[in-house]
Amino acid sequence: MNYWLIKNPPKRLTWSKFIATGFYRFYGIRNRQARNYLMAMQPGDLVMYYQSQVEQSVRGIARVIAEPYPDPSSIDLQWIAVDLEPVSTFQLPITLAQLRSEPSLSELLLFRQPRLSVMPLSEHQYQEITGLNS
Repeated sequence: MNYWLIKNPPKRLTWSKFIATGFYRFYGIRNRQARNYLMAMQPGDLVMYYQSQVEQSVRGIARVIAEPYPDPSSIDLQWIAVDLEPVSTFQLPITLAQLRSEPSLSELLLFRQPRLSVMPLSEHQYQEITGLNS
């Protein structure tokens, strides 16, 4: 199993709406590095949902539910979409400030490549972030 973090602005989809619908198609990504990460996602992989732009924070965990496939919003077959289902909601959002304050998370791509909308997490990073929820 692999671990990921996706960034999504609330104007596109809020975590509460994702929970209510039970499904989210993550699409519209037009960065080659992010596309490569999407292509590496497999059913069962766990994904941290990070709300970007407003109240930047990790809101919960989702699961990849299908193999990556061509993005239906593009005629260019190089772009990829992934389907997700919600798994759990954090009691309190884990803020960007909290993430930055953890020395063990200093190597997160979220800090080094802040414009990237999807990025891998190591199992250690995933466990550290979920530990901030307790």
